[in-house]
This record gives sequence, C-alpha cells and structure tokens, in this order.
Amino acid sequence: GIEPDFALVKFKKLAGGGYFKIVNASVERALGRLGYSKAQIAEILAYVVGTNTFLGAPVVNREYLKGKGFTNEDITRLEGQLPGAFTVEGVFSAFGLGADLCKRLGLEEAAKAPGWNLLAHWGLTRAQIDLLGDPLLGRVTVEGAPVTVIDPSAAVLASPNTITTRDFDGWIQDRTLYMPRTFDPAYKPVLEMNDPGEAPNRGAILVAPYGKGTYVYTTLAFFRQLPNGNPGAARLMINLLSARAAVQP
Repeated sequence: GIEPDFALVKFKKLAGGGYFKIVNASVERALGRLGYSKAQIAEILAYVVGTNTFLGAPVVNREYLKGKGFTNEDITRLEGQLPGAFTVEGVFSAFGLGADLCKRLGLEEAAKAPGWNLLAHWGLTRAQIDLLGDPLLGRVTVEGAPVTVIDPSAAVLASPNTITTRDFDGWIQDRTLYMPRTFDPAYKPVLEMNDPGEAPNRGAILVAPYGKGTYVYTTLAFFRQLPNGNPGAARLMINLLSARAAVQP
C-alpha cells in the first residue's frame, strides 16, 4: 500500500517491536536542489536524525565507556538502541543496559531505584546529558513554533500568573525537547505544539495528582530560557513550582 509521508522526521514502528527514526526522503533531494554539497547534506541529516554512535560523542564517548568497564560488545549493543531511542537516558536506564551489564558493573542494587539511569548515577548534569543526546539522537526544534493553550483555566497556567501564548515570545533555540506522544490518562496535558510538518504534540507539560501534591512533568527547554532572562519562561516556571493538589486542572 501507499503510506502518506507528512512529517520530515518520524519514528517508524517495526513489525518485530521497537522504533526507528527516519528522515523523509524528500529532505535530501530538497537540500540538493538548494545547492548544498553531499558532505553538507550528510552533516545536516546527521544533525536531524542523530549520529547513532558514541564515536566522537561529547561527554560520553567510546573511550569514556570503556574506562567505566564497558566492552566493545556492550557499546555496540547500546548503539543499536540509539536509532529507536526517544531519550538518551532511556538507553542508559536499567532496562536499556540490561540485567547482566548492570550486575557486571556492580550496579544491580542501584538500578532498582525508580527512574534510575546511569548518566545521572555518574553525576552528569542536565546540560551534559542534553549535550550528549543532541548529536546522538538528533532533534527538530523551531524556537518560534506556534503554541496552543489547551485549557486556559488549568491551575498551572492560571496561578499565580496567567499564562498565554505571549509568554512563549522570545524563546531561543528550543521550545521543548523529546516530548512524549503517549501517556497515562491520569496525566492532563495543558499545551500543544509542534514543528512545521509534524503532528501536534501535547506532551510538553503533563500534570497529575500525586498523594497530597501534584506531579508535573515537562520537557520545555527552561534550561535555555531562564539563563537568557525570558520573562514568560520565568512566569511559567513559578506556576509549575506553585502547583498543588487543591488547584488541579
């Protein structure tokens, strides 16, 4: 059959399970028509889809991994996960590493903690993890991509600051990174956004009640906006930090 190709970059679900990231074939042809050389096109495609190798990677490369006790076979197996990975942390999770490798590295007990990943265990900062993930996994982010407020009355958008689409004016480089497209119904999305040519995604801010409080999950690039002094990002961050069970969206 014929499968429509709407997105420039997408994850293909494999028949045997898992995903694989691919770039629309028209991108390479379009870049060629615009006059880019083959070498430049290769660099652009690698930036978008990721290099999928630790060879020459920033922060955590093959030499770094070998120094931590990884064998060539371990590294090759992890690299095999990169084309279908949504986040680099997922590759270094207990599941991604596998029970045998965790045991051999002496991480068997530590890896049992909820949400554990080896990069954080090694003490890497959020900025270092993002620096690693960008070239490995690629990215498609447009700083001026339109934002839609799904529910203006949602507590995280209404208190203490009233958040509107104008609060996303002046954001630099990225709006968000690696948004989930599927999530448990207990989580309530409040925003919708997407890059040109991609389907709208509601995973940028997810809110759910948890015990006596509120659990907020966000992929928004606050780490870029707050140091840049963006007032809208600061107002939104204050709202997220102020979220509580009594004011659920």
